[in-house]
Amino acid sequence: MKTRLSLFVLLFLLILIGCRASVVIEDAEPSNEQSLIDCNVGKVLFPTLKEEEFNHLYQNRDFLTDGNHLGRDIKLPEGRPIYPVACGTLRVYRPASGYGTLVAVVEHRLEKPKRVRNGIGSEVEVTGFLSIYGHLRPTHDLNGKDPLPIKAGDSVSPDTMLGYVENDAKNGDGAEHLHFGIRLQSMSDAAKVDMNWFRGYDTTPSQRRWFASPAEFLTTLMTSDILVRSHPAGTLLQNRSDLNQIWMVGPDLALHKLSPDDVWDDHLVGRYIIVPTEELSCYANGSPYTRELTDTRVIKFDDAPAVYEIRDQPEPKRYAFISEEAFSSWGWESWQIVVRPANERPFYLAHYLDRGLRRMRDGTLVKGRGQSETCIVSNGQRLPIFNWPTFVALGYQTDDVIEVDPSVLNAVTYPRGPMLTPQTIAQCLHHPSGPVIDLGTPDFSMPRDLGVSQDLAVPKDLNLPMAPSTDLAASPKDLGVPIKDMAAPVPGMPEVCNGADDDGNGQIDEIFLCPLGKHGANCVTVCGANGYRVCQAPNCDWSLNCHPFTETCDNTIDDDCDGKVDCADADCLASPACQKPVDMGMNQPPGIRYEFRVLDQPFVWQANEPYVLYDEGWQAVNCQNTGSTKMEAMANHWYRCDAKVAIDPFVGNFFSKAHPDWGFKGNLATIGNFPQHCTPTPSVEWRLTNLPKNQLFFSGSVDQLPCVTFGPYDFHSLPAYE
Repeated sequence: MKTRLSLFVLLFLLILIGCRASVVIEDAEPSNEQSLIDCNVGKVLFPTLKEEEFNHLYQNRDFLTDGNHLGRDIKLPEGRPIYPVACGTLRVYRPASGYGTLVAVVEHRLEKPKRVRNGIGSEVEVTGFLSIYGHLRPTHDLNGKDPLPIKAGDSVSPDTMLGYVENDAKNGDGAEHLHFGIRLQSMSDAAKVDMNWFRGYDTTPSQRRWFASPAEFLTTLMTSDILVRSHPAGTLLQNRSDLNQIWMVGPDLALHKLSPDDVWDDHLVGRYIIVPTEELSCYANGSPYTRELTDTRVIKFDDAPAVYEIRDQPEPKRYAFISEEAFSSWGWESWQIVVRPANERPFYLAHYLDRGLRRMRDGTLVKGRGQSETCIVSNGQRLPIFNWPTFVALGYQTDDVIEVDPSVLNAVTYPRGPMLTPQTIAQCLHHPSGPVIDLGTPDFSMPRDLGVSQDLAVPKDLNLPMAPSTDLAASPKDLGVPIKDMAAPVPGMPEVCNGADDDGNGQIDEIFLCPLGKHGANCVTVCGANGYRVCQAPNCDWSLNCHPFTETCDNTIDDDCDGKVDCADADCLASPACQKPVDMGMNQPPGIRYEFRVLDQPFVWQANEPYVLYDEGWQAVNCQNTGSTKMEAMANHWYRCDAKVAIDPFVGNFFSKAHPDWGFKGNLATIGNFPQHCTPTPSVEWRLTNLPKNQLFFSGSVDQLPCVTFGPYDFHSLPAYE
């Protein structure tokens, strides 16, 4: 009886534990330690083809995110091939509950012991590990034909394909993804302490001490032999021991401390590299950080694509962004660009001192499109990074790499400088020392040759409303020369391609807008191959280095070379020529532009109605917001009138306030319109909003009637005009 009861209890417990779908319940594999591991791991890779895929979490499931998950779930499409992270011996290759059609487990032996952090936060020394790959199938197609020719006991390398991501119907746990786990034991040691040793979730008693965060573990192994004691100028460092301490490595290679306001105002949020205190002690102490972007704004004129950074204090000055990529590297976004009418250009050029070009910001990761070499922009140079482990050791992420057309790489990012190698980044700048070592040939590729580029690809597509690469291009003789401080008291006209020194700086045709004749330059261009604009002027010794313009709506020219002109092109920018604004009759303050009203039905005041509610929608026109028709502002008008019939449908009492959803910070703008025979009653909310170009669009009022008053209002206090 006791035996029966014991068996019943054991069976019940097994069923109870097995009810958790994602907990792998498997008998320990038969010991096949006789299948010796015939390689020592010196380098580890990712199980996916590219690092950015490794960063795509499925349902945000990382190591211990729910307290029990013992791996990293990577969202991947069905059929994506999966590879071992290093050489080793395949220990498990079969179906398993919770893992679906196939789980693969590889045992690895390290060249030398490594210290890593385990699942309970302790640092431990390991000589080998197990890598776990769940939710796979052994065939490329769903039909199950032609499985991969591998089995448990086989030796595998990083080039050995383990399987393909299984579809959601058969993978054992949700939509398509890879479960990737790291166990810090050999198979035999793991099986001694855990009957479900390649489990995906923790249970009681806890096994997390034998597991590690896959992302942290791989990073540790990739960088364990690389000591980092310095980062290039322009790098933002965060103290690992005190995350409130943030420092900038300055051009003098000293540390300059930043406050939270410094980080915010200078668009540096999210650019931190977390480093140990030992590295911080390797720099000299510099003065407090000086902000570069306080009281700045970005503008462009409505007849040309070039974007300028404007600053009023302590002295009026301006920079011109050399390219879209440079604009992005300074932390600006397209919605912050204020579009000014072209007739204001002479004022801006005369009032704001020309300080030259804004190229890529120091600390920006960059690579030529289609190339593998990845660099960091620093101190007037772009510094190549020796190889992938060096990149990882420096704390960089591939998602932060910006791609630039190789033909303008020098112009946008400065010339190529010395390489960042394991030797150079190990130098303590405050007291340099260290042996000279032979590093071999720079190699930014992965050893896995799968016919797929293993370079640092950038998944995101930067898409700002400017020319994609060079709105302002430099001539060959000026490419990569650090920008000088052009301190002329009164700047000249913009340099154009005409053989003359237009801006009075002693250089001829050094920079100019790749132009359309009517846009203030004489260098005529035509649409060339691949959408590039080709300079036609005889004194220009370059070609094919000016990318297409963004379509402008009122010049009858195919600016972006796509065969569509002006408003026929869905990508065109704002222009009054696309749709005439409604003249509401209000005296327009300087600099305020009217929005275009999109209403078919006129407002009609019904006789004998004491209250009327009128919802009025304002939308961006086609050319204002790339064809968008979403509601940009909403005005709810309540009219109360003591007279039987109102004199004018567009009169009443208006109270205008900034709606919190649109994030205004300035003073509220108030307009009171009091029509004849009407009792003024504050009852109208008029919501204003910023459109993508950061312009404030304000619908007007009626002509002033005898009893109409205006004020107080201050449009210039709103962010668009700060």
